[in-house]
Amino acid sequence: SRRHFSLLVGTNTALRASLIYAFVNTLPSKKMSSSNYQTPESKKEEFRRYLERSGGLDALTSVLVMLYEEGPDRPGESTEYLRKNIGVYSDKGGTNSNNVAAQSNETDKLRKENKELKNTVKELNKTIETLRSNLKHSREEARKARSSGQG
Repeated sequence: SRRHFSLLVGTNTALRASLIYAFVNTLPSKKMSSSNYQTPESKKEEFRRYLERSGGLDALTSVLVMLYEEGPDRPGESTEYLRKNIGVYSDKGGTNSNNVAAQSNETDKLRKENKELKNTVKELNKTIETLRSNLKHSREEARKARSSGQG
C-alpha cells in the first residue's frame, strides 16, 4: 500500500494539482488595482509554480504520504500530525528518495521490534500466570500437609 500510494502521489500530476487547487481555493480573494490585475486562474497558476519551485508541494506530499503510511496507527488529529511532521520535513531540508527509503526501513524495523516486544510481553504474562497458579497450588498443598500433620 505504501508503494501504491507513493507512486500515486509521486507520479500523478492530477493528484498534486488537486492538492494545490484545494489549497489555493481556500485562500481569500483580494481586489487588485487595474494596473496589477491578474485573473484568478493566473494567480492560482503562479501560486502553483511557487509551491513547486519552493518545495512546498513536495513537503506537503511527503507529509501526507507519511500520514497515509501510518495505517491503522494514524493519530486522531491529522492536523496536529501535519504540523509536527512538516517541521521534521523542513528540519531535514526536504526528503529525497534515499531519506524516504531510510525512514521506511527504520519504520519497518521499529514495527517489527514492537511486534516482537509485544509477543515477549504476552509470553512473560503467561509465565507470570503459571507461576502464580503454581504458587497458589503449592500453598494449598502446604496448608493441607500442615493440617493433616496436626490432626
